[in-house]
Amino acid sequence: AAKFWPIYDQYEVERKQIGKERMDLIVQVADAFKSMTPEKADAVAKKSMDLSKRSDKLLEKYYNSMKKAVGSETALEFYQAELYMLTEVRAAFMDEIPLYSEIKTLR
Repeated sequence: AAKFWPIYDQYEVERKQIGKERMDLIVQVADAFKSMTPEKADAVAKKSMDLSKRSDKLLEKYYNSMKKAVGSETALEFYQAELYMLTEVRAAFMDEIPLYSEIKTLR
């Protein structure tokens, strides 16, 4: 615990920053739906992909830090738990955001 929690706390600081950016993107998407252009659509997709890549890289970085500090088994448990939570959060967000084609037909 003495080695695990300081690493996890630092991970949380970095993860929350990416989470904040993801929330900001959701607001941008909601606003962009009203006046979507091909350029806005491309920017939204690219930002979303960038956030996913950064999130995956962060998880890999902290898996490796955990592995060095507390061993592979605990690091795997950290990885599995975080991946599960990230997947659940992403799915919950996606459930709340309609597909663009659904919004487009309402305009």
